[in-house]
Amino acid sequence: MTGYRIDENAQLVVLSFAGEVGYGDLVACINECRSDPRYSPSFRGVADLRNVTLNLTRQEVIDLAGYVVGNEMTSGTWALLADNPQNTALSFLYMSVASQQYPIRVFSSVEAASDFLGCPLHDLLP
Repeated sequence: MTGYRIDENAQLVVLSFAGEVGYGDLVACINECRSDPRYSPSFRGVADLRNVTLNLTRQEVIDLAGYVVGNEMTSGTWALLADNPQNTALSFLYMSVASQQYPIRVFSSVEAASDFLGCPLHDLLP
């Protein structure tokens, strides 16, 4: 399951995932969010990958980051929340490619991600 929320006042995008998530799920969620008229590439964002099984190969992660970077989908600061070794490793791989275009970091706590983004996330994330 995938979904997103956009808070225009906070200029923040929240991508949420649950269960098993694959490459197609991530691309669909990103495209849906990007096509929302409230979306702006300059918004900050957080992708919550906690309690998710990422069904991705290394190459799919590189391709996903290349897709986002190549289509200039964002220029805002982003945080990736990961809570297990596999998701953390895949998130760092994504970050190594995507950080060429926009500021992005991987975190294990909502508090650290909030500090990085400069906005409170506790009310937006479980």
